[in-house]
Amino acid sequence: MQENRFSDRYAQQQVDWYSLKDYVANGSEVKVHSAPLRGRADEYFNKRFWTGEFDVPMMRINGKLWMSITPLEVQSMILPIQRAWGYVGTGGLGMGYFALKCAEKDEVKQIKVWEHNPHVIKFFNSSFSHRKGFEKIQIIEEDVRQIKEQQFSYFFMDIYQTQLPDEVLDDTNNFYKNGNDAGQYDFWCQEWAIMQYFMDSGEGSVHLEPDEAILFGEFFDCPYPHAKEDGVEKKLNLYKPLHDEDFVTEIVRDYLGRG
Repeated sequence: MQENRFSDRYAQQQVDWYSLKDYVANGSEVKVHSAPLRGRADEYFNKRFWTGEFDVPMMRINGKLWMSITPLEVQSMILPIQRAWGYVGTGGLGMGYFALKCAEKDEVKQIKVWEHNPHVIKFFNSSFSHRKGFEKIQIIEEDVRQIKEQQFSYFFMDIYQTQLPDEVLDDTNNFYKNGNDAGQYDFWCQEWAIMQYFMDSGEGSVHLEPDEAILFGEFFDCPYPHAKEDGVEKKLNLYKPLHDEDFVTEIVRDYLGRG
């Protein structure tokens, strides 16, 4: 039976799979290491406090946290990784989790990654050239917003530091205005808007794709690991709502054509 993908155990499995070795380059410019997850560190749909149950890989550039592979990162990548096939494009390399997971899939032929930071690219190439499928990954040192006339089977836009910022729909529109095309285009955290629309309007209010229905079902069923201490039986009870109803509606109805 598959592990519930919102469980702490699944997050730990993915960190173990990532298998990061400490990396330091260019003096203080880039440092990648693992550290305990402590304090408020929300999951994909949840508000959550952590007390260092497991270490998470973290990247710092010039002392500033650039990226980390937290449970939020792992959970929010479930559907994009599952949907990737054929010729994949993505904006933002991050720590390379999405690209590496896609590269292992037989149905993925090539992954083009647009990343403007050369330090991040050097870290990725130095750390993961031995991984399965690495030869499928092509990294282009450019701003993904500048790409034109590219064709993809699947495209995943993941350049955002916060979940669902206002520019996600502008980026989507500009992607097509620049002559690009994709069999499917997703942006980071769009499932959260679908979840919120569902939570606000009830069952039957929005069409769910089969993979979304399965994912949401796992979330609704996932127990909270510290229920005895906190009196919270399900992670659902920690749900972190999206309060911008107009924005949620714009994503679900206008962009996705649901509801």
